[in-house]
Amino acid sequence: MPCLHSRSCLAKKMMMNRKIQQYIEKYEALGYGEDHLLFACHAAFPTGVTVHLLYQMWANFSTIPGRSQPMNPIVISDFLLSNLVRETSLGIFEMHARVRADLLQQLKADERFGEKRIEALAFFLYQYIQRSVQERDYDTFRETQYWTAMAVIAPHRAAKEIGKLLGDKIQAEDTGEILRLNRLLEQIGKEEKSFEHILNYSRG
Repeated sequence: MPCLHSRSCLAKKMMMNRKIQQYIEKYEALGYGEDHLLFACHAAFPTGVTVHLLYQMWANFSTIPGRSQPMNPIVISDFLLSNLVRETSLGIFEMHARVRADLLQQLKADERFGEKRIEALAFFLYQYIQRSVQERDYDTFRETQYWTAMAVIAPHRAAKEIGKLLGDKIQAEDTGEILRLNRLLEQIGKEEKSFEHILNYSRG
C-alpha cells in the first residue's frame, strides 16, 4: 500500500520538515485525507508557482491512481494560504528549499508516482512556460522554470546552459544574478551528476 495514506507511515520513512507535519495534521483533522499533501508534493516540482500554474497543475494531475475521486480543488487555495509557501514577488510564490526537497522526496517514494511522475511534471512545466508565460515581467520566472524542467528532461544541456550564463555573470560581476543562479543550482542540481561540476563552480 502507498505510504502517503498515513501520517505515521510518512514519519517512519523520513524526518519531515516541521512545516509539512503541521500542514498534514491540520487538514487530516478537518477530514481531507491525503489530498492536501499530495497536491503540495506536486506543487513542489516548480521552483516557484503562480495561481494560474497551480490551477493548471491541479487540472493535469488531480487524478490519483487507484482512486475514483480526484483531489479536492480546495487544495489550491489552502496551499497558497499555508505556511509552506511565501510570496517572493508579485504573484509568485516559493517554498523554502528544505520543504520543497522533502515534498519531492515523498512524491518519488510513493509507488503510485515515483520518477515517472517527476518526468511528467517536467514535460508539463516545459510546455506550460512555452504557451502560458509570455509577459516580460515574468522573464526571470519563465527562465527559472525552463531550467527546472530541463534539469529532468535534458540535464546535460541544462547544466551547460546554466554554466555558460553563470560564467557570463561572474565576468560581469553581477552579484545578484550570481546568487540567483547559485540558489537555483542548489535546488535543481543536487541529485543530478550532470550538475556536479557546475555546482562546485557556483559554490566557489
